[in-house]
Amino acid sequence: MQNELKDLYAFLAERYIDKLKNYDWVSKQQETSKEHILFLLREIKNKENFKSIDKLARLFGYIQGILTVHEVISVQEERNFTRPYFQKIYKKHGIEQETI
Repeated sequence: MQNELKDLYAFLAERYIDKLKNYDWVSKQQETSKEHILFLLREIKNKENFKSIDKLARLFGYIQGILTVHEVISVQEERNFTRPYFQKIYKKHGIEQETI
């Protein structure tokens, strides 16, 4: 299951890299700059960088937060897009899913 989730995060990272081609913003902190977010997304695409799916999920959540603040993505749009992918993996492995 861990490899399936890593593959999914890599797929989503590529999607965000593509979306960022049309966006730019100024950040006072390096950690929230577009360049740093792109760096993190490229790291996620290289799945071997992560042994822990928990760390990968936290990092991805951080990236989603930054992209949401800069209106690159919306919470509802991402929920609708990603939920079927995650649900398919969880169902395959018999993991109960949240309803919220």
